[in-house]
Amino acid sequence: MGIKEQVIQDTVRYTTRVVLAQCALFVGGFAIARFLGPTNYGIWNGLQLILLYAAYSQLGIVNALSRELPLQRGKGDLTQAERVRSTTLGVVLVTALVAGGAIIVYSIIATSRHSPLVMLGLRFVGLLVVLQQIY
Repeated sequence: MGIKEQVIQDTVRYTTRVVLAQCALFVGGFAIARFLGPTNYGIWNGLQLILLYAAYSQLGIVNALSRELPLQRGKGDLTQAERVRSTTLGVVLVTALVAGGAIIVYSIIATSRHSPLVMLGLRFVGLLVVLQQIY
């Protein structure tokens, strides 16, 4: 099989899998909404939004790393490349701990305003934010 046929075959396989995954997420979304009901589904979406927006707590530092690190390595300045990598890791750890900690602290402070399940969910989301950012 030639390279052209291989590329076409890989493209068709990839596209098929992406479409199937999107269909599964679409059907799964309806199933979850039906299972949870309106109130709990709204809470579920709120917790997912927190996870989604927490990814922006890094303030673009990881994007800068992906640009700066190869540049420094290409220049042959390995000490500067290591400094950039270490700084990025430090900023990511600090922002992850601040964001996750803020969510957990809020879940402790606002216990009387929401149901215990929402507060438990927020505590798990706070932990997930830290793990997500470190990953």
